[in-house]
Amino acid sequence: MSEIVSTKSKIQIIKDYLVMESTVCRPSEDVIKKIASLNGLLESHGVSQAWRSSDKKPDLRVPRFSSSRVDSFQSLPSINSTNNSPSGFKNSKSVTSLESLPSRTPTKYVSKYKSTEAQFVEDKILNTIILSKLNKFSSSTYDEIREFLFQILGSQDALQTVQEKKNTEDFVKEFMSLVFKKAASEEIFCPLYAKLLTEISEKYPIILDEMNKLHENYLEIFEECDESMSKNYEEFLQKNREKKYRQGYSQFLAELTSLKILSVDKLMLIYNKIFTQILSNGKQENKVVLIEQYIDCILRITKVLRNKQEQFYVDIRKNLLTNIEVPLTEISNNKMIFISISPKTRFLLMDIQDYLRGI
Repeated sequence: MSEIVSTKSKIQIIKDYLVMESTVCRPSEDVIKKIASLNGLLESHGVSQAWRSSDKKPDLRVPRFSSSRVDSFQSLPSINSTNNSPSGFKNSKSVTSLESLPSRTPTKYVSKYKSTEAQFVEDKILNTIILSKLNKFSSSTYDEIREFLFQILGSQDALQTVQEKKNTEDFVKEFMSLVFKKAASEEIFCPLYAKLLTEISEKYPIILDEMNKLHENYLEIFEECDESMSKNYEEFLQKNREKKYRQGYSQFLAELTSLKILSVDKLMLIYNKIFTQILSNGKQENKVVLIEQYIDCILRITKVLRNKQEQFYVDIRKNLLTNIEVPLTEISNNKMIFISISPKTRFLLMDIQDYLRGI
């Protein structure tokens, strides 16, 4: 009887189990995929898929380190150890503290990006920073800006590769062009800009090379450009835009000559170039304004050299006076021919002669 009850109980248990199983929802596809992806997990631990039918349960515990491995960890030096420098660092034993490290002077910043585009962007940013500094240029900020430029230029001795030297030359070219334009447009600061370039050129002679190139370009702005003679229209417009810098450039180059970083011969070339243009355009109609502009350039150059008694300046004035005697005589004796030489211009020419004579 008890066996029958036991059998019925088992049957009832099975029925209850089947009813319960039917109420359980089927797992989602994501769960099924995750379960399927576990295939091979046991095998990676060296457990056969037949472990279910085996009486022996698999050992899935995390393996312990062997005693020898533990000993190797314990043998590592402590943080406070005096001999804990990584063996991969060169000369690590010789460095005992930060204070023992030698100090270094700042050198020119070099970008880790070597592409032309990255270099171009970096130079543009650098030039923008320099322009911002020069916009605040004055006698009170002179020392600060000079030291800033020294740091930007860095040490020429540190330049090793051809590309590094090329990058520095390109930067100096942009920098010089920027300074020349600033000096030409801010004539009151011309002496200060000239002093700045003089001090920079003492450490970085490359400044002088670029200065000589700019001098050659400066001579061209005194030539009247004709649209038909220009190679293209953009060149014609550019030369016209540069005319406004004539007076400023004249004074700036005279200041550079006064500080003996631009040769006297180059100043003589400028003087002669301007007088050649005066003689040529003075005979043409409707050139009065142009001639007065040329005379203003000559006047600015002369005033920089005026009243300086050092023999260097005396010799310059003497040579300039000798060079212009012939054109001045020609202008004075041919008033009817030089129709664009106004009375104002003639008076200014006499002032120039007096300044050169030291009167």
